[in-house]
Amino acid sequence: MKHRIVPHKDTILSYIQFTGTNVSYKVFPHLGGSLQEWTINDTNIIPPFDLSNSAKEHHIKYATQAVLFPFPNRLEKGRFTHESHQYQLPITEPKKKNAIHGFLKNCSFEIASVSNNDLQLQYNHIANEDFPFAFLFTMRYSFSTNGFGLTYTVENKGNSSFPFGMGWHPYFQISNMEHARILFQSTQSYQTNEAMIPISAVPFSEEKIQLKDVQLDTCFDLAHHKITLTTSDYSLSLKAPQATYLQLFIPDDRKSIAIEPMTCIANAFNNGTGKKVLIPKDAYQFTFELEVKS
Repeated sequence: MKHRIVPHKDTILSYIQFTGTNVSYKVFPHLGGSLQEWTINDTNIIPPFDLSNSAKEHHIKYATQAVLFPFPNRLEKGRFTHESHQYQLPITEPKKKNAIHGFLKNCSFEIASVSNNDLQLQYNHIANEDFPFAFLFTMRYSFSTNGFGLTYTVENKGNSSFPFGMGWHPYFQISNMEHARILFQSTQSYQTNEAMIPISAVPFSEEKIQLKDVQLDTCFDLAHHKITLTTSDYSLSLKAPQATYLQLFIPDDRKSIAIEPMTCIANAFNNGTGKKVLIPKDAYQFTFELEVKS
């Protein structure tokens, strides 16, 4: 593997490219540290990014390939209570009156270190209206010719505890839904109301979902750490920590699927399902690994 830093007149569109035999990755530090392209043997695993304003705005709006922190998915009306204090976060999904996907998806990360197959990015957050608690967030990519590992680490830099959840929001390209399927183990899924806020859990026992006719914007618990996506072009294995959650979403154009490992379900600050609390000076890590066979 080797790497190069590629500047752009619009700093937000500058990226770091990692290449090896028949493989290429592109990471955009100023688009929330997101991995916006992944190609193996001329097959797009994560869709190409065309370096346009429209592509940038699409990422900012939909959090494509983004880290989701301090919460994944939705926070009902942007409100929560922690240690007897009520908080109001910005409403970033006006139609449903929710806060969605946290705010790191749009932040600029600093390059802490980079080598030919490894990248570490950092964001130092000072308490503000986006999230009234201080933290240091680090993401580390470790690349190989057939996949990569990604580790998120958050450290509480303030003097009080705070609630949090985190996740990843990657979209994987599918050229033909007719032959695509996803395999994972779960014991229940979550039903939501019109604002996409969970209202109940229902039993779930299927291990394989054929994607050709199904509509998905659904959260599941994970009973096993391995998730497999099989398409006509490639097979992807994603390993997430056990005792976590999985959101699956197929956009309207049906050219991709979002496979989102998360530490909690939507609205966890209020319903408590998967919610974590970080005390001062403590840290938490969330790691997953991906491998492709094409």
